[in-house]
Amino acid sequence: MDPVIMVPGLGSDATVWARTIKELGPDYKCRVGDTLSDASLTGMAKRVLDDAPDRFALAGVSMGGMVAVTIMRLAPERVTRLALFDTNARADTPEQAARRRSSNAAMLAATDLRALAGPGVAYMVHPRTGQNVRDALASMTVRVGAAVYVRQNEAVAARDDLFPVLAGIAVPTIVAVGADDLMTPVAFSRALADAIAGAELHVIPECGHLPPIEKPAATANLIRAWLRPPLAAIIHQPEAILCWGGLFSRDGCASVRVRCHLGSDMRSARCGGVRGWWKWVTAGYAAPPFS
Repeated sequence: MDPVIMVPGLGSDATVWARTIKELGPDYKCRVGDTLSDASLTGMAKRVLDDAPDRFALAGVSMGGMVAVTIMRLAPERVTRLALFDTNARADTPEQAARRRSSNAAMLAATDLRALAGPGVAYMVHPRTGQNVRDALASMTVRVGAAVYVRQNEAVAARDDLFPVLAGIAVPTIVAVGADDLMTPVAFSRALADAIAGAELHVIPECGHLPPIEKPAATANLIRAWLRPPLAAIIHQPEAILCWGGLFSRDGCASVRVRCHLGSDMRSARCGGVRGWWKWVTAGYAAPPFS
């Protein structure tokens, strides 16, 4: 299975991905990229690439999604899969840029970052989000600090239009968004998914701007499905255990139920007859529908 590089958003550190990583469990090799040290999206992308394995799956949330698309511009050959959560590939409008300048001024003038973070957290997350999540986000704001936040916000404001990159993305891609995201509404993610060939759009119910910490179980389920190779790809691996049985008549035709176990991954499929199943297994044909 591909290792996964997860990229945090604006004013965020590994905390924003930690609950999703815990939900995924030890079978998944996850690493959180460093976006705290650079003054441009390109600088962040290069740092993530420098610290990443040669080939990896890539997931980014919010600003992290912008960094992920920048990585797809710089080194697409190294990325095996792409997941974009609650992000926007368009350049800022003048109104958005003005809001960023106002936010930066407030951060630099603040004497109590935790108090300042409260309204911002409330705007980002779904109204039913638990207090423990809100507290974790407020603590993260204090820990990351005003200087890093402002540097990142300036980097986001200075980005160019990333939409031209999307048409060249040729890896399995999911685009996910909280149904109640006020910062990057569903329409933004729908536009992203429409611009990437074969991309799947997922809207997460009762969720705001940060699914990896607001809805870690739902986010982990999306990531598991996204990382899952097709049955035909795993069936030839030496450690795969293949079982078949249940020869039965369905609409007058014999069928075989095939199960393939690879570690914790179990798939099954129905194939038309023993000969058809054996031809499929030995030739490595595309997997039939499986449950």
